[in-house]
Amino acid sequence: MSQTIQAVYTQGVLRPLVPLDLPENSAVEITLQITASPELTMNERVRQALLTAGLLADDFDDLADDPLNPQRRSELARIFAPGPPLGDYINEDREARP
Repeated sequence: MSQTIQAVYTQGVLRPLVPLDLPENSAVEITLQITASPELTMNERVRQALLTAGLLADDFDDLADDPLNPQRRSELARIFAPGPPLGDYINEDREARP
């Protein structure tokens, strides 16, 4: 079985960015290919790991800082406006707890 994963080298240890599907004490052979500069922030490394794992779409890069355009904002307002504010639900839940 062969798989390619992303890992971060920190304080002498390679730390995989995704869980490995390996039995405990498995012997593995590692081939290193440096894919990111050490200057990357933790957020950038996490983002890269999510992209690699297929858990994040990369087509959001060209959006402005506000990913919700006015049309989407209006649509969400229509969906959520009929009910009370979210804070009311949270307070109700807290009061119902013993």
